[in-house]
Amino acid sequence: MMLLDIKKIFQELDLPEDIVQKMLQNAFLAGYKKEYGNNYDNMVFRISEDGKKAEIISIKTIVEKVKDPVLEISIDKAKKISSDAKIGDKIEVPISPENFSRQAVEVIKNVFLSMKMEIERDKVTSIFKNKIGDILVCKISNMKGRGIDVIVDIGTLKIDGFIPPEHLMSEDHRLFKTGDNIKAVLIDIITPQETQETNTKRNIRRESKLILSRTVPEFIKKLFFNNIPEVNKGIVEIKAVGRIAGERSKVAVYSNFPGIDPVGACIGIGGSRIISVSKEVSGEKIDVVLWSDDVSEFVKNVLGRDAVHSVEVREKEVLVKIFESHLNILGKNSINVKLLSQMINKDVKVMLISEEQSPYKSEIFIEEEEVNENTYVDYLPFDKEVLDKLKEKNIKTIGNLLENLDSLKSLGFSSREISHINSIINEYIEVEIEEE
Repeated sequence: MMLLDIKKIFQELDLPEDIVQKMLQNAFLAGYKKEYGNNYDNMVFRISEDGKKAEIISIKTIVEKVKDPVLEISIDKAKKISSDAKIGDKIEVPISPENFSRQAVEVIKNVFLSMKMEIERDKVTSIFKNKIGDILVCKISNMKGRGIDVIVDIGTLKIDGFIPPEHLMSEDHRLFKTGDNIKAVLIDIITPQETQETNTKRNIRRESKLILSRTVPEFIKKLFFNNIPEVNKGIVEIKAVGRIAGERSKVAVYSNFPGIDPVGACIGIGGSRIISVSKEVSGEKIDVVLWSDDVSEFVKNVLGRDAVHSVEVREKEVLVKIFESHLNILGKNSINVKLLSQMINKDVKVMLISEEQSPYKSEIFIEEEEVNENTYVDYLPFDKEVLDKLKEKNIKTIGNLLENLDSLKSLGFSSREISHINSIINEYIEVEIEEE
């Protein structure tokens, strides 16, 4: 019995015919076993010679007396199918799935859909796995809730996407509406997962979904790539990006090409190029700075040479001493320090230096709760002579100092120096005393 318009299925699925044929064969075999039993595999799935129709066949043995109706057929019934039928022969018996039980039909449908989703998942992954980190133009399908649902259209393939709330800029819900195009960078692909639905106890499979972002630093980097020819051509290289989305970004650029001003190339005449990038992120402020492999030099490029007194690069952090008169270069809530930290992948600590005083009479620029055993001793206001002596004795952190408190005299510290150290510790550090 002919049962499917196979060509129509090929067209709807947009998959190669041999793959669709295999999907249908597996689905009907699963339904066949559900109807007759798992031990039976005498079913054949066949496409007609013209490739337009499909049918399922049960291969049965012709017998005089039927004991197993799934595997056997009587000679009388066999002769109705073929006049040449003989006992002991195998005969093809058309099967109508329309007569299957509801459970068997459900199995056919679920197996087919499961395979379809698996193929689509692999197809989506193969297309988009190399696009992670790229900007995609998406059409907004739904703005209900805090996130935004989008559709990414690649030729005949339409894939659902989602921009989570934490990856949206604060103005996005106000500036965009359903049906608008929105740009975002692809950060992940969520593939179908089998989950148990509590009420119905049925396995549900979700389709692949793209996860996108408008807040990650990579979005700014790709916008530069798309909007600035020198970056696109590799003449100007983006070395690092620091970003606090909606507030400010800093982009470090460099060029090995003689005569190229990488900063100027990115800013453009009258700021034209950087303005076009900024418009893509709701007017977010974007600074472009010159990169240097020398961390000290790079810090000065970011914060300004006139503002920086000195830079000390340590294993896990960078200590920057800033002249007090240039306090404003830190930015609101020290945003420029935070961005610098992102760009060099190290903690950045700042100390203020007064030009009118000795450079060593500096004000610590660190939150009180951040002072711990790993804090460097020069963050606390020790006298210069004491600080130099502590460093000379390789006592670099608060933890080192606390461990050596009872040994300061033997290490060569005077009574006055020890008293000074203790007074600073008592003022700035909460020391826990273990009870015996």
